[in-house]
Amino acid sequence: MKVAINYKNLESNPKTEDSCQRVADKISRMLSKFPADSIHLKINLESNPHRKQFFSTFSLHLPDKILTANDSSYDDIRTPITECREEIIRQVKRFKADLYQGPNLRKAEKQHRRQPE
Repeated sequence: MKVAINYKNLESNPKTEDSCQRVADKISRMLSKFPADSIHLKINLESNPHRKQFFSTFSLHLPDKILTANDSSYDDIRTPITECREEIIRQVKRFKADLYQGPNLRKAEKQHRRQPE
């Protein structure tokens, strides 16, 4: 899996690099059945220079689909990274479920669980 981290109005930080690398490792473990050279993770981290606001965008390019997650925060850059990580992992799980089981099968399982016995 190829990982690209872009910074805009921010400096590279070892903690930020480490958290982004952990996200990439977790996603690569989840997508181990895909060819490694067909998966690209692009992480854009930026800061608003006029006020203290941070933005994070994760874009995961898969062979059949592109998954994206965006978030912003006024506190710290780690907050949007965490939120994007959770969102992109949720999307990967859903993508794998649709790919291996089919969307109609997943929908039927949800409806079956909702019906009272």
